[in-house]
Amino acid sequence: MTTIGIASSAGGVGNDLEAAQGLSFLISIIGTVLMAFPIVKRLHDIGRPGSHYWLLLVPIYSLYLGVILLFQKGIEGENEYGSDPLMRTPPLSEHCT
Repeated sequence: MTTIGIASSAGGVGNDLEAAQGLSFLISIIGTVLMAFPIVKRLHDIGRPGSHYWLLLVPIYSLYLGVILLFQKGIEGENEYGSDPLMRTPPLSEHCT
């Protein structure tokens, strides 16, 4: 009787393990997509197209691009992707005069 109990519980562990692996795969895919958004936004900030995100998969070039993303100052003023988020707007009192 104990052998049957061990065999049936071992089958359940395999199913739980497969379910956990599937869930972790799903979470990693969602996390990768969510991490892509700020990277593409930063690429736009430095004037590069969002498709350069895929260059992060190239081993040596990804180190270079990572350093660029971290330390290069964004383009001042507007670019083709929108306005500069760090550009200071004059206070409201200057608009009224």
